Amino acid sequence: KKTHLIISEKPRESLDIAYEIQSQIGFILNKKIDLFFLDEGKTKQIEAIIGRYLHLKEQIVSGYSKKNSLWDILLGCAASEIDELIVLPTKREALVKYFYLAVRPKIVMSGIAEEKLDMYVFVCVEKALVQADEKLITYHLLRMSSPDWFSFGSDRADLSKQLLNALTFINQNINEPLVNRIYPFVRNQLPTVLLLRDFLLANAGNTKDIAQNEVEFNKALNKTALKAIKDTRKTIRRAVVRSFIYIFLTKMIFALLLELPYDFYVAKEVVVLPLAINTLFPPLLLILLSTMFKLPGSQNTKKLVEKTKVAVYNFAAFAKDGNFFDGQEAKRRPVLTSFFYMLYLAGFVFTFGAINSVLASLGFNLLSRVIFVFFVALVTFFAYHIRSSAKEYQLEKRQGIITSLLDFIFLPILRAGQILSGSIAKLNMLVFIFDFILEAPLKTIFDVLEEWFRFIKAKREEII
Repeated sequence: KKTHLIISEKPRESLDIAYEIQSQIGFILNKKIDLFFLDEGKTKQIEAIIGRYLHLKEQIVSGYSKKNSLWDILLGCAASEIDELIVLPTKREALVKYFYLAVRPKIVMSGIAEEKLDMYVFVCVEKALVQADEKLITYHLLRMSSPDWFSFGSDRADLSKQLLNALTFINQNINEPLVNRIYPFVRNQLPTVLLLRDFLLANAGNTKDIAQNEVEFNKALNKTALKAIKDTRKTIRRAVVRSFIYIFLTKMIFALLLELPYDFYVAKEVVVLPLAINTLFPPLLLILLSTMFKLPGSQNTKKLVEKTKVAVYNFAAFAKDGNFFDGQEAKRRPVLTSFFYMLYLAGFVFTFGAINSVLASLGFNLLSRVIFVFFVALVTFFAYHIRSSAKEYQLEKRQGIITSLLDFIFLPILRAGQILSGSIAKLNMLVFIFDFILEAPLKTIFDVLEEWFRFIKAKREEII
């Protein structure tokens, strides 16, 4: 019913693309845009887009194969192209280009072709600024390398080979280890661009007038920065609550489906203490870790505002300001490096060994211990990501002795949480429960509470 806009001699492939579009750009429906009731012009353009990709599929897949990796990437590109046809990406593209031009001059590496380095930096910019996934980044790189193929009036037969060559090159390079080395540097350059983005969105239509008056611009930036910190606080609070509910509910499911049956039929006894600890400890640990999140202070805000003013008034200076990245790793002492690796491995053994010993002394059976480690690892990983969001607007990220010690203790658990989180992300039912069943009610609750707090504050001020 939902694919009537697609005219194709191969309806099965068209349906496949339609499902991919649904999964890739489902958020469009939340914007009150009905993908399947577009005007005739957009409908014909979508038909042309799908026709191009189906033509391309004939050259890379013999028969129908949903598992073909190259076709899977092209499905994502098709979804991205239709997405940007419906919702124009003008603002996002402008911001990505601005950030790229600001950060690219700071990355100078010898022994690497400039074209490849350009691509690596662009990939990092898209990941850091707009959290683009691999398919969306591939689509944007294809648009830059083979723009003629995306023209509705072009002869796709002559250009398909060129596009496939570009796709193969991108597919081979997009996950280069060098990208992972450049990414942390690019991400650390982000705070100024984020504040500038927030300013532009908050003052749409009036930004030029404000920027021409330095005093007004300074006030507007400070106001934007304070609002950004306030919004970050709300985001952290919401993320903690969502993670708390997610952990608690999934823990209940584990208890009902695994722990209790195991205790009854395998262990032949139900020990209350391990069950209670397994149920209560992970959510309480999340609350404890959340109390350690610190938002950027006033000094950081002042520096951020000044740096943003430089980015607007003197872009050349902004592009040359700060640290540079040459990709050269610091010279390591072989003996000391080996010692650190041994210490790192010992940290893994000690952390998980200590946890296992303590749990065994409390009467945990094997399954209860596995579940405990599973949820503690997830909680630690969630907390780490929530903490990262608290540092988005922080210019200087300092690493003290206490922080290094805590990182050393939690690193094994954090690494396990990263692996588990990646595996859970593939379980669509859990994602559905988390995103749709929990997200909507929580958002409503927070909106009501915030409105209530504003009401009480207003009434209190009337009395004063």
